[in-house]
Amino acid sequence: MACCWESCFGARDETAAWCGNVDPLILDFPHRGFRYHFSNRWVAMMKTGSRKDSRGKKIVAIAWMGLMVSMLSVSIMDMITPCTVTCFREQQLIKEARERILEVRRGTSVLDFGPGNASKMVYLRQVSHDFKFGCNAFFYNRIYNDDWSYNETLNQEYSTHFSKMFNYATLPFYMKVYNEFNPDLENWQQTLENMTDWVKSFNATPKGHPLIWQIPNQVPDQVEYHPNASYREEWTLQHLGTVLLNHTGIDTWDLLNEMTHVKNLLLGDTAVETWEKALDKARAVRPDATFIANEYETIQPGDAATSGTDATSFYEFVETVVAHGYAPDVLGFQGHEWISGWIPLQDVIDTFDSFGRFKIPCQVSE
Repeated sequence: MACCWESCFGARDETAAWCGNVDPLILDFPHRGFRYHFSNRWVAMMKTGSRKDSRGKKIVAIAWMGLMVSMLSVSIMDMITPCTVTCFREQQLIKEARERILEVRRGTSVLDFGPGNASKMVYLRQVSHDFKFGCNAFFYNRIYNDDWSYNETLNQEYSTHFSKMFNYATLPFYMKVYNEFNPDLENWQQTLENMTDWVKSFNATPKGHPLIWQIPNQVPDQVEYHPNASYREEWTLQHLGTVLLNHTGIDTWDLLNEMTHVKNLLLGDTAVETWEKALDKARAVRPDATFIANEYETIQPGDAATSGTDATSFYEFVETVVAHGYAPDVLGFQGHEWISGWIPLQDVIDTFDSFGRFKIPCQVSE
């Protein structure tokens, strides 16, 4: 393209000006379904005027170029305008959210320090809050150098910064590692106990994730490929009981992960059946624990009940299990899986307004 422009506009004779051996300039706008083709000849004639009837051709060429520029301007405005509107709307939503935070999450308190402390300076420092703000803690005491030697400095920095910032921590309970077929299971159990103790030492809430996740390579081969459905179900229920009883220091669990996107093979062949059997077992073992249904691609625009997106599949799942008396304690919404850009705030509002009908707490879980 650069060669074409240079050749045409730098031409000193008719042959060079014609640009017959140079590719035309093509502007492609696939989002509009247009392809704008600037002929080399029109570009050349605008510059040279050396051919017969060049004046008329120059007028036509100028008109043609004017049309192309106009169409190009429309396309650019078409791209910019939605962005401008969206950005303005985002700022409005953020402003409204901040106002609601100040209204809902602030209050008035009276502290009486006694008459003997009148006129004295008092310093108040907030040390905790009810709003859960967290991250996975998978790398607690697990940062190593290239030669696999323990990195004391980085592990200490990790612990310090994590404990200062978060009051909610996800711990890894993937059944591919946590199972009796793993010869290192005992050491892994101790690692998880150490993580739990550390998280609770700075008054944060630990969450176990995930008790059941049925994607390939996350279920032990001995179970995933077992031909007997009764064996798979029996093993899974026993696994749930074992983990929940071994780690009573954790009261919050992602019980079932991504159930509407995977092939359900452990406790039935549907997401609803899998959830209900898992919840029956989990509540029988730990009736006071919190059990979360966690799913991805659920933060979508529009009403989740009718939008026809992945959010609708999750909405219908929740609607069904609630009707059956198996309501999750919390709904988990992943905000990262298969997402390449920032989620519009309006989509977040649409999603939580939709699922808010169930009166079940909602969390952005990942």
